[in-house]
Amino acid sequence: MSQPSGPGLAEERTAFAWRRTAVSVAVGALLCLKVLPPVLGPPGWALAALGFVWSADLARIGRRRHVEARASTRAGASVPLGGGGYVLRTAVVTVAVGVTATVAAVVISVRAAGG
Repeated sequence: MSQPSGPGLAEERTAFAWRRTAVSVAVGALLCLKVLPPVLGPPGWALAALGFVWSADLARIGRRRHVEARASTRAGASVPLGGGGYVLRTAVVTVAVGVTATVAAVVISVRAAGG
């Protein structure tokens, strides 16, 4: 089966990938909102709020990259390479969220075990 190709389709796939990531982070933030505040208190609320802020940032980045890519395609130029900062920032935040989630899971487990 061949994949359709043409001008603009790569940009559309990339935009959809950013949107899927933003929605996934928002769903994770909703789960944090349900689980963390009863166990952690105010830090649980803060973590959930940070998840929503991160989700909005990912959606904004995705939209910006999509607009930049479409503009460069129309002009006949190549896709701008200035997006490395977006990817680096997203990677750093992802690692920070992973570490924070691991710490939260350990704290919840210790509290649940009564220790």
